[in-house]
Amino acid sequence: MAKHRFHASQIKYFWHELSMLQQQGKSLLSSFEYLSIDPVSQQQDALMLSLFEAYQKNASLADALSAYPQFIDQGTLSLIRLGESQRCLASILSHLAHRKDHFSVMRVLLKALSYPVIVIFTCVLLSLILLIFVMPMFAEMYLSMRQDLPLPTLLFMGIADWLVDFWWLVVSCMFGLVLLFKKNKLVRFQLLLRIPILKTSLQFMTISELLYTMGVVLSQGSKSKESLVVVASTLSNPVYREEWQKAFQGQDDVVACLRQISFFPDAFTRMLSAAKEAHLLHEACPYLAAQAVELANDCLERFNIWSRLFLMITVGVLIGSMVIAIYWPIFQMTSGI
Repeated sequence: MAKHRFHASQIKYFWHELSMLQQQGKSLLSSFEYLSIDPVSQQQDALMLSLFEAYQKNASLADALSAYPQFIDQGTLSLIRLGESQRCLASILSHLAHRKDHFSVMRVLLKALSYPVIVIFTCVLLSLILLIFVMPMFAEMYLSMRQDLPLPTLLFMGIADWLVDFWWLVVSCMFGLVLLFKKNKLVRFQLLLRIPILKTSLQFMTISELLYTMGVVLSQGSKSKESLVVVASTLSNPVYREEWQKAFQGQDDVVACLRQISFFPDAFTRMLSAAKEAHLLHEACPYLAAQAVELANDCLERFNIWSRLFLMITVGVLIGSMVIAIYWPIFQMTSGI
């Protein structure tokens, strides 16, 4: 079963259907049997049968799902264990089904980086075409004329010669960087958090994830130290996940924990303190989570504007410089006639 891969929509469907069956009062065994009758794919059919057997042995959904780390992370398993211990599994499963729709960090990243990645890829491809295929043809013509060449032309000719000889090294480095960025989630977020404005957007999305999950846990009456650590373990951002798990250990006060977050808005802290005094903390958390999403989207819009402006200028200067360097000797020859 470990060899199967599941799409995000399949995982979301699994959480949604399982939570609906739990809310109807069905047992987990009967839920697995029901989902295996009309599965959305052969992978889900195999998953239901495997979960049925694993749950019979362990009598725990978290333990049964722990055999599938390729699509169930440790934070999700901890949250499911908390739901089983607090007898609120249906609410936890419903939270998992809807969390990706409203508080998805990956959705923010895709929205923010899709345009820059396409532009950068196109720019790199066009630059390689000019340097590897176009520049050598002009360089051969210029050298046959035995004419003094301007410095920009000589510079790009040298780069073109190097690329022709070591193109395999460039391709290998690009492939390695893409693979590292894709496979290593910690490195990916460490690099993204160095980008201005996008960093602020990711911080607000992380806050929204934290508050939304915390609201679900608090609504079920769970306020233990372990619950706060479990909430922090569900964060998508591994940089803040590890940092906040350590900060939340040994803490009983939710508001005191949130004050330890350097970029947590003071306005949010004051509202949560007031909600705690009014015994409405479980209602304030989802509301503030929605506010954090709006702030993240505002930062994202600003990032899109500035990134497009920056890319337009960078691409224009880079491609324009190469075109000018290619045709500069021709301009010199025609001006001397």
